[in-house]
Amino acid sequence: MGEQLTVSARALLLVPLVASLCLATACSAPFWRDSVYFTPPEARVFETADCLGIEVAWGLFGVDLYSRPKHETGYLPSDFDPVAVFRCEVGEDASGALTVDMVRLEGDVAAVKDAYRVDSKRFPDNVVASCVTSELVPVKLWMVNSAGQVMFPAWPSSPCGFQVGPLDSLRSLHEVERVRTSLSLSPTMANCDRSSALQFDRTDAREVDKAREQFERGEVYDPLDNELATPVADVAGLSVCRHESQTAVDVIRLTEAESRDVVAAIADAPIAPPCDQIATATASSTLLRVDGSGGTPVSVELDGCRRAAHSGYRSTPEWVTEAFAR
Repeated sequence: MGEQLTVSARALLLVPLVASLCLATACSAPFWRDSVYFTPPEARVFETADCLGIEVAWGLFGVDLYSRPKHETGYLPSDFDPVAVFRCEVGEDASGALTVDMVRLEGDVAAVKDAYRVDSKRFPDNVVASCVTSELVPVKLWMVNSAGQVMFPAWPSSPCGFQVGPLDSLRSLHEVERVRTSLSLSPTMANCDRSSALQFDRTDAREVDKAREQFERGEVYDPLDNELATPVADVAGLSVCRHESQTAVDVIRLTEAESRDVVAAIADAPIAPPCDQIATATASSTLLRVDGSGGTPVSVELDGCRRAAHSGYRSTPEWVTEAFAR
């Protein structure tokens, strides 16, 4: 690692998903309780970790760096005793150019192993469901043993997504080494075609009151309840698509500090009052960590009522709009 790579960026599509939808034969509380437990096949053991494979390139950048073979995930074998974790991350060098970083993490790795060795869950065989919530796990996270061998563990699943358990155990680890590979990629990689724009609706007082009541009763999906899908304090730098009059499109990238401030402000914003205007300029992004996990979309109006779409319409401070509109 460490060589300069020249690639043509094929953009990562940012799809605005604004709700969690379950279409099932029995979508109710008993439906969720009747999940089926299962154990995936065991993972293969490899001699070296790789942060330049196709799944990393697509997960972090939406490009194919090399035609390297894809490593399949699997259940962590009981006789594989990890001493560290290698995590693939998107980074930046001193010039601001994008990098692929292989980060060695150490600490309570036994807790990480335990979090990965729980059974996965899925829908029962007689249930057909379509889940629209976007949940992404880290694009690649290797376990490494004392002999230097590695394996690529499967993140435990749940119906319509993944279990949150490994997230906390991974947060307790600390970085001990970082190997960085520079890339000839623009820091602004998002695919900003017209399909990524969200159309905001007008709202009246009745609709706002109803939305507030539904939210207070817990009847609508709140992205902030989904810790895996919605990074806030640990969100990476946002690639932001900006749309004007549904035709002109461009893209900017916010720093990590800017992104965290903006996302925290949107997360704390109150429900927006009625709005009788249609925005002519909007911006959209997807909330991701540096390891590619996350998946929750967020959109804002750059004019009009200047709302954010994040668990309904939210009023945002003026500086948030300015950050997206700069």
